[in-house]
Amino acid sequence: MTLPASRAGGQYKVKRMEQTEARFWAKVFKTPNCWFWLGALDTSGYGIVTVNGRHRMATHLSWFIAKGEWPKEQLLHDCDIRQCIRPSHLFEGTNLENIRDAVRKGSHESSWRAEQIHCKYGHEFSKENTAVRSGRRCCKACERLYRQIHRTERNEYHRQWRQKKKNEKATL
Repeated sequence: MTLPASRAGGQYKVKRMEQTEARFWAKVFKTPNCWFWLGALDTSGYGIVTVNGRHRMATHLSWFIAKGEWPKEQLLHDCDIRQCIRPSHLFEGTNLENIRDAVRKGSHESSWRAEQIHCKYGHEFSKENTAVRSGRRCCKACERLYRQIHRTERNEYHRQWRQKKKNEKATL
């Protein structure tokens, strides 16, 4: 399929988009179920590709090739595999629909955080040891340790600073 040319640029744009499409398909591994993006990934694990000097999501370019237009909303995955770019596995949706879909499938952050019973340092999330700040659970034991360490560091810094000032006055 040839990508549609923009109104400005004519044949040059068509040829350039054909080259982009060829580069795009060279980075796709097709299986009977999903089509996996083998090119560059963003920090969240989604495929990215450069189109006319601009970074685009690989899923968006796949959608554009299949449908002939760029998606108007976010693209959500039926298969929940971030590297999958198969157009039949993608559908448009809003941010709210994306969050609801992730919660329903158990892949939203709130789903796996709710199952955690210990903080990352091993303290139990018990009623006595848990505080909720900005809608997230916090470990009170970790907060106490953090305050204690930083209070000690702050006191040591100020002690050294006062000693330095005292020595400067003595030399004058």
